[in-house]
Amino acid sequence: MPDNSALGLRDQSTCPKCGAINDRSSWFCPSCYTILTKDIEPLRRLQKKVKFGQDQQKQELQRKVPSSFIRDLEPDEYFYATLSREQDENFYSVTNKRIIKYRNGEYTEIPLNEVVEVFPVRGKVDSPSLATAFIPIVNVLTRPQATLEFEISTFHGIEKIDGMKGTPQYCGMFWRMTMIAVDDYEKGREFVTYKIAKLNLG
Repeated sequence: MPDNSALGLRDQSTCPKCGAINDRSSWFCPSCYTILTKDIEPLRRLQKKVKFGQDQQKQELQRKVPSSFIRDLEPDEYFYATLSREQDENFYSVTNKRIIKYRNGEYTEIPLNEVVEVFPVRGKVDSPSLATAFIPIVNVLTRPQATLEFEISTFHGIEKIDGMKGTPQYCGMFWRMTMIAVDDYEKGREFVTYKIAKLNLG
């Protein structure tokens, strides 16, 4: 019986610049950033959205976290995710360099090169029957609001990313993006939207 390998080859193309194998539908080569599509307008719009999102997260960082706490962003520093709007004066962010928590006037920064493990997220719900207890995230997902936390093991001990407020899906997304950022750092990868932001579209 056919193994569909021929079909797989038809769905792939070779980058004319670096020779990397890409999906035929790819707009650009992730290896060398060569543009592979003739219609770059959708890519321009996407890049504009990515850069706008990065600017918004940088502005939130500068608005909420006192400059005395945080050093300047590095030229190649890229935000994976930020929690800010639902957090009162608190701020949480993960970049390709570090994890940031600014809560109740206290600043914590965890460089990604010091992260050993990111533990599962847990949710806290305020309910008379549950006595404000932390429970597994799967039991919190149906609730409109919750407070979430997760722990990070570093070479210096355990750091807690706690006090995140909002919908469990929204806060859980931040935990998930933290996991992705750590994994990308360990494997030397760049996040796809970071690559889109770096494209030279003329």
